[in-house]
Amino acid sequence: MRARIEGDLAEREDEILAEFDADVIVNCTGLGAAELTGESVYPLRGALVYAHNDGTRMPRINSAHCMAYDESVGGQNMVFIVPRGANLLVLGGLVEPGEWNTELTLDNYPPIRQMLSRYQDFLPVLRDARLATNPTVRVGLRPARTSGVRLDHQPGTRIVHNVGHGSSGVTLSWGCAKEVTRLVGVVGGQRIAGQRAGRCTDRPEARPAILSASAS
Repeated sequence: MRARIEGDLAEREDEILAEFDADVIVNCTGLGAAELTGESVYPLRGALVYAHNDGTRMPRINSAHCMAYDESVGGQNMVFIVPRGANLLVLGGLVEPGEWNTELTLDNYPPIRQMLSRYQDFLPVLRDARLATNPTVRVGLRPARTSGVRLDHQPGTRIVHNVGHGSSGVTLSWGCAKEVTRLVGVVGGQRIAGQRAGRCTDRPEARPAILSASAS
């Protein structure tokens, strides 16, 4: 189900739970958490370049080559060269805090061209790579939080927060999902136990309303 939710999340808690017939709200709204909960979230803009990896113009790359962004070094120093699917290679990325514009290309934004050149120096076979089309470049906004990831149950509510993962969303996803599942069981289980005591439900387990960000 798609719906737009605005305002203070805690103040609208009962309304949202009733609308979605849920026992718990899971807040995974990314940058939208700034409006819903007042979180100090901000965008970390990143960009990926896609290249063909079919072995025709260069040897096929079968393993990932990655180096984490090091803020202490300065400049753009992240390396992300990863095979994707059968015949594609993903090259990334930029780390640009506070930037919202996603209308970037190789032609209108020099840092993306510089990023590609940096990877060609790092792995010289990429100088022969044939860039993909549709898309060649994909730009996204990673939702970072000033004080790091927030993953907790908000006291006095039936809201579980899971926001602020920044550029580590995929890396942290499994562990965070496991902890969210545990918290949903605890928070939702308390409500179901109370309902059963009042004989008003036969629901076997907690049903979450998971709120996530949308690009539209």
